[in-house]
Amino acid sequence: MSNLILNSKVDASELLSSLTLLDLINEKRVSNGEQPIRRNDFAERVFDELEGEHYESFVVKNPNGTVSWVASLTLDQCMLVSMRESKAVRRDVLAILKEARTPVFAIPVTFSEALMLASRQAEQIEEQQTALLLAAPKVEHFDKYVARDNLRSLTDVAKSMGLSAVKLGRLLREHGMAFKRTDKMVWMQWFVDKGYGVIKQVAANDKDRDQPFITNAGDAYIKAQFGERAA
Repeated sequence: MSNLILNSKVDASELLSSLTLLDLINEKRVSNGEQPIRRNDFAERVFDELEGEHYESFVVKNPNGTVSWVASLTLDQCMLVSMRESKAVRRDVLAILKEARTPVFAIPVTFSEALMLASRQAEQIEEQQTALLLAAPKVEHFDKYVARDNLRSLTDVAKSMGLSAVKLGRLLREHGMAFKRTDKMVWMQWFVDKGYGVIKQVAANDKDRDQPFITNAGDAYIKAQFGERAA
């Protein structure tokens, strides 16, 4: 999917289907251990994120007989919608979108054409830099808040399974998902590589300390492994 975009350089004014953007995002979600987004859920996100902006929309019929709402988006709008993703997914998606918009420079024939081309390219660069500056505060906001919204503490996951955090921690260690270092629980590397868990710094008594968190994919994996047996 990502190769299709990379192999077709497009101008910022050209349009991309929201379904194509969804396919790209879902590809990167799966590769980062996250669940894919359903078409209709993604349509709601596009509608909410681009409220007040101009874009064309239409309805398509899916192979299963249902219908989906689709929008034709500029690359800038695609980047804006992608900012709701986790940091890892957003980084991968934005890298592809930025690569797709890289201008293919024409070769000027005369000195006059060279001056005009240089002027247009300078304007494009200035517009891109302005867009990045405007987007920076929003990116920072999602790094700080949205990324944490996708994580759950050991206590939260244990409570949803009807267990204590101590018992769930013991189960995770016994099944090779975590180990104890002094008085702290640390994830096994394979658990982190699969996108099931992360270690974050949290403030406690005016000091930062490392705390293990479980991703949505990790939550589903743990419950699939233990299920009713854990209780």
